[in-house]
Amino acid sequence: MLLEFGRFGRPHGVRGEVRFHAHNPHSPLIVAGRQILIGPSADRTEDAEIERLRFDPKGVVVKLRGIDSREDAARLTHRRWYEPREGLPEPADDEVYMADLIGLKAVTVDGEQLGKVVDVVEIGPHDVLVIRGGGRQRLVPNVEAFVQRMDFDAGELIITPIDGLLD
Repeated sequence: MLLEFGRFGRPHGVRGEVRFHAHNPHSPLIVAGRQILIGPSADRTEDAEIERLRFDPKGVVVKLRGIDSREDAARLTHRRWYEPREGLPEPADDEVYMADLIGLKAVTVDGEQLGKVVDVVEIGPHDVLVIRGGGRQRLVPNVEAFVQRMDFDAGELIITPIDGLLD
């Protein structure tokens, strides 16, 4: 199973460098010499090698082997970097991978079935869970006030609704 690790942005300079937006910019996987998978989707990837990289105030600038011009780098814009799930470090006790939330059943503390988590959107200081079910889509902030428990063994996300949250 391949998980999206981040996406490539616009070219940076004229020597084939490109801006990279990692979902976790502090990951130990962002290192020179690393073999990575790049593509428009997880089922359409190709191998690449990080030749060099550098960090600046806006994030990471990456140079891939064989990408030597601004035009070459422009072809990477909006492409994704994918990693095999088993190759990722285990998350800390208070962390989860967004991909692990996709597919969880969303249920209220009273047992009302809301649907399934279909996406996680990064907005501001916290993520928002996109839940679809019953012909509706609901957006629930992934914060302790609303998400009581994530039970990965049962495949459930237990939500405490407040007035107007699920309407």
